[in-house]
Amino acid sequence: MNKKIFLAAFLATCVSSFLVAQNVCISETPITPDASSILEVQSSDKGVLLPRIALTGATDNTTVSSPLNTLLIYNTSTAGSSPNEVSPGYYYWSTSDSKWLRLCSDKDAWLLSGNTGTNSTTDFIGTTDSQDLMFKTNNTERMHIESSGNVGIGSGDAWGKLTVNNGRLVVQNEAGYSGSGTSLYKDNPWVYLWCQETSLAEWQGGNIIFAAMQNATDPADICMIEGVRENGTSNNNASKLSFYTRPSSSTMVQRMIIDSNGDITFKPDNDANKNIIINDLGVGTSSEPTIVPSTHLYGFLGTSTQAWWRGYANSFVSLSSKKWKTNITSLTTVERNNLYNEFLNLDVVTYNPVREITDTAGNKTGDELMPQTFGLIAEDSPEIIVDETGDGIKLYEYISLLTVALQESNKRIDELEKKLAEYEKELGIKPE
Repeated sequence: MNKKIFLAAFLATCVSSFLVAQNVCISETPITPDASSILEVQSSDKGVLLPRIALTGATDNTTVSSPLNTLLIYNTSTAGSSPNEVSPGYYYWSTSDSKWLRLCSDKDAWLLSGNTGTNSTTDFIGTTDSQDLMFKTNNTERMHIESSGNVGIGSGDAWGKLTVNNGRLVVQNEAGYSGSGTSLYKDNPWVYLWCQETSLAEWQGGNIIFAAMQNATDPADICMIEGVRENGTSNNNASKLSFYTRPSSSTMVQRMIIDSNGDITFKPDNDANKNIIINDLGVGTSSEPTIVPSTHLYGFLGTSTQAWWRGYANSFVSLSSKKWKTNITSLTTVERNNLYNEFLNLDVVTYNPVREITDTAGNKTGDELMPQTFGLIAEDSPEIIVDETGDGIKLYEYISLLTVALQESNKRIDELEKKLAEYEKELGIKPE
């Protein structure tokens, strides 16, 4: 080939190059390179192709032998393993890191205006090494995600999956919000404590623990609310809510239980013998309450086996207004005489009350004699003052009986005094 033809072809293929002093320009048309550049490349329809090299990993320094710091290439391979994997893109060699570092592009960077074409299985914001991810506003740390996965909001370490420091955690709905689900509470904000895929998941619900500092350095759990199924069987859907408090220098103790029926059990000393249960039968024990409400404006305090031995009050009132009574009729003379005679026949005795002793399961283990006192025996008393069970004396009726007896006694005393006055007059005895 003619040397002139070869030279013309070379120049046409490689574009024009002009050397001006120490500045170099590559252009299809003559230009003067900018004084601030050592090399200026200019074209209206062509780009610059860097060397295309298949790296074996980010630390590969053999494919390109002894790369110089900031050496730039385009990697064509997907190779290596974390944290030194590489994928197609522009890389430069970092001598201080002894590895190839990738240059960001629209595909590889998270842009302030948002991203498109992302893949949730491969694209993410975060780290690929054991470093925390920190978020700041006003150059102050607001939230960080630790390499362990714990999230901290505010200052301090995140010792739980989510730790909120120096603030409140608020869950609220927007005005006019309408959610899905059961209509009774679909629009309410929810907080779920949900136990899944554990050995206790079939019956363990969640716990809310309140803690405070035990001393200058050690925290202590002081109260707890626990939601669980009523027992440990997998087919049981009934649930209960338990409340715990912590006595001084002790572990937390169960104090109150609300079961699936709505019954409430108070455990003041965590002792079955002292449990107080509130259910639809009343207040007392689960089988025999001692405070029983009624729809007829009166109920029962105590039972034949769960008696109240002592009662203290500033006053005691029995409902006695006409508006609570009907068929009101005064006693006849015969009825008053019968009641008076029954009162006279009352047998007052001395006795020792007997109190049952039970174990924690409610089984009777013995009897305890209470101090000696005196009173009436229901079986030997007039039926009118004995309660429906046959075991108790109705105090209101007994007081009414006593009132009739006093009235009849006073009436008879008045009659006797009148007769005595007549006898004294007949005998001429002057009254003193």
